[in-house]
Amino acid sequence: MKRALLFFVPAFLLAADVNYRGAFVTDADLDRIAAMADVERIDLSLTRVTDLGLLRLKHLRHVRELNLFFAEWITDEGLAVLKDWPKIERLNLRGTKVTDNTLSLLAGKDSIVALDIGFAEVTDSGLQHLTRLKNLRELAFGGNKMTDVGMQVLRSLPNLTDLDIAGRQRTDSGLWSVAVTDFALDPVATLSHLESLNLSGTQITAQGLAKLVPLRKLAKLNLYGAKRIGDDAIPHLASTPALRWVDLADTAVTANGFDLLQQRAPALTVLGRPEASITEPQVVSENAYFRVIRAPGASSEGAGVFVPLAIQPPQHIRVELKQAASEKIRYNDASPTAADGFSRVVLDGPVVRITRIACESRRPCPANQLAAVDIRLNGEARQIGETLFLAPGASARYNEAPQPLELTRIEWKK
Repeated sequence: MKRALLFFVPAFLLAADVNYRGAFVTDADLDRIAAMADVERIDLSLTRVTDLGLLRLKHLRHVRELNLFFAEWITDEGLAVLKDWPKIERLNLRGTKVTDNTLSLLAGKDSIVALDIGFAEVTDSGLQHLTRLKNLRELAFGGNKMTDVGMQVLRSLPNLTDLDIAGRQRTDSGLWSVAVTDFALDPVATLSHLESLNLSGTQITAQGLAKLVPLRKLAKLNLYGAKRIGDDAIPHLASTPALRWVDLADTAVTANGFDLLQQRAPALTVLGRPEASITEPQVVSENAYFRVIRAPGASSEGAGVFVPLAIQPPQHIRVELKQAASEKIRYNDASPTAADGFSRVVLDGPVVRITRIACESRRPCPANQLAAVDIRLNGEARQIGETLFLAPGASARYNEAPQPLELTRIEWKK
């Protein structure tokens, strides 16, 4: 019994830090945090705590950082605790159910320097409350129901150094996204202190990027998936004086455009170069169960598993499950055979390592060492039941289910 309790004890990074990230905790477990009068940093990201649990922390007075990243049961009601927290500086509310009401509550809290309200339920009206956050430096609000009109609030936030307006969210009311067009970049261009800007997945063009050239401190620009960005954007990127890093993956920039950009800005790190030389799929690793293919595109042909990655391995990688082995690799058949009774490697090639992992009930799975995704296959092994992302060095995944969980982990080698 004592051994089981170890999985519910928070990890203390410092005396004033509590980290429950991804843990199987309930509202009652937050009583332990409530008893820590001097706690300064609280991480409840990826948990299932509710408003009732958060309200147990109302009396705390020294909290400076609160991370509720995709704590999806948190709403405006639970975040009422912020009213009584005079020192709060950094808030990550991404993926919660917060609305304009929470932003109204935060208005006037000059202690706040960083705020992430991405993938929530905020509108143009709610953004107007941000003008009263005089010391705000970092802001993210992609994936909300906003328009170009709401973007004009940025004119009242001249001290921003980090801005993220990328992302889409599907809700019951349809597809929500910040409608970022070239017109929306007019207020962004007024942010003279801006150092990092995320515009991935937006509809901007080269004309919009031209507006950003006068930003003398802009060092990092994410344009991943901005499909209207082509070779005509190269002169503007090369002319942005402080730019040191740009992601052009999944844009319309060609290999020739990449070469031209590197010639004009040799100190610039450019991600996403298209592999024009690859015209046919190439098998790079193979065994009785899996075939790993380097392909020119993201399509999948024939029997196999295509992995829609949240990370970007080199070039385009497809992992296929062989037709002949489909019966042997079924979800319910892949019992572990390693000496530790935990996992077994089924492929260890030059590009990827593929491992079958068994997670005991109410226990953590092994953590990954490389950039990885976990796949839980359904009954038909040639299809994906669920793809679970694991970042490099992430904490071990916890199996909340009352039965063992078996996964196929695909790790991309450096």
